[in-house]
Amino acid sequence: MLQRLLSPIMVVAVLLLGTACARSSTVLKNGDTIGDMVLSKDGTSSLWIGDFCTNNNYFQPGQKAATPEVATRECEKTVPLHSRLIVGDGWTTKNKQQLEENWKVITWELYLDGQQVDVGVFGTADMQTPEGYPNRSWPIFLENLAPGVHTRRNVFRISQEIFDGFVTYPVGTYDTTYRFTVDAK
Repeated sequence: MLQRLLSPIMVVAVLLLGTACARSSTVLKNGDTIGDMVLSKDGTSSLWIGDFCTNNNYFQPGQKAATPEVATRECEKTVPLHSRLIVGDGWTTKNKQQLEENWKVITWELYLDGQQVDVGVFGTADMQTPEGYPNRSWPIFLENLAPGVHTRRNVFRISQEIFDGFVTYPVGTYDTTYRFTVDAK
């Protein structure tokens, strides 16, 4: 009798545990939150994380080929508390044809404070850099910033060697984590 009673209880417990685990591994989308911080597609009056963190340069001046690497970059500046921060990454090439060809062989991942963001639901935005080069980026913004130290991890994988018009990128994984501090004031 006890065994018959415990079986349904065990099934319910396993289902509840499975549901809780599935929720914890949810990929974040537009409007989702990390604590009180909100992911958004609206980039009005935003600051780019590159304004505070050195960009992920996988090559040195004068080099003709990049090197895949895993790196952590520390930011020396703090981000103002009332900022809206651009956290999506992108790709710049010398011309539009290179951008289209390069984009086809790159896959992207983004993690904010350890939580994965579904970059695909944010779409992409094509623009020109101040120098006039074509750029495609993920328009992903973080609003309602919480004071303290945060991480932004960007991973892009290249499935075949590409040339962006400046540097050759060999096949590999390019993985950079940025740690930045949001000012408490």
